[in-house]
Amino acid sequence: MSPVKEQLMSRLKLLPDTRLSEVLDFVEFLASRGHDIDEPLLRLSGILKATSLSAEAIEAELYGTGGN
Repeated sequence: MSPVKEQLMSRLKLLPDTRLSEVLDFVEFLASRGHDIDEPLLRLSGILKATSLSAEAIEAELYGTGGN
């Protein structure tokens, strides 16, 4: 067993049942989020493929001013 799991198990043994229910809810929430959180850079890869914009182009896009 990993050191983190061992720490978790030892601390869980100290909690009252009411708190264990909260821990279980949180663990189920984390499990429902899936495994995509293990690879955050892959989620951003589509965003990073964009072309760069000049300050003027950004201003034009946001405020309708500046030049293209």
